[in-house]
Amino acid sequence: MRTYSPKQGWLLLCLASLLFLASLFTTLSERPSSDAALQRNPLNVSVEIIGEVRNPGIYSFPGQVPVKRVLLEAGGAEGGNIANPQVLTNSLNSGSKIIVMRIQEYILIVKVARMEPNTCIVFSVPLDLNEIEEEHLTLIPGIGPRLARRIIRYRSEKGGFREIDELKGVRGIGEKKLGSLERYLTVQK
Repeated sequence: MRTYSPKQGWLLLCLASLLFLASLFTTLSERPSSDAALQRNPLNVSVEIIGEVRNPGIYSFPGQVPVKRVLLEAGGAEGGNIANPQVLTNSLNSGSKIIVMRIQEYILIVKVARMEPNTCIVFSVPLDLNEIEEEHLTLIPGIGPRLARRIIRYRSEKGGFREIDELKGVRGIGEKKLGSLERYLTVQK
């Protein structure tokens, strides 16, 4: 077995550390960011499911998904029959929220709603510009309280937005600002 002097050992340790850091940096720089993954597959559908299910949480699917599939992914309903089975075939949009509630001991009901705006932002689900409230607009990077008030006032005066580009009519929003906001907002038609 070969032995090294303390100076040689220190040098080998430094060299090994440098090689490790270089390989780590290379690996991390080659990994796509979550934004890149979303841009490659814009059809990702993020759905939240809560209530009487085995595994509540937020699930992501590579395209349109019916309520039934999300319910199965979440481990199924907890001990009961679903009173409104017709809802199970409904297709969901990204940002949908499924609520499974117990209405009697062995009877459940399934409702479909929208995720909370702050959850939508975290999971890169655009918020509807015609429905978002002022307080939720301020959660979006680049929108402070004053700009949020101007957006809401503009929406009221114009009777809503028909397309996202209309935001340029709001004082304080130019082409560059609009570009940074487009990923967070949409106009449902």
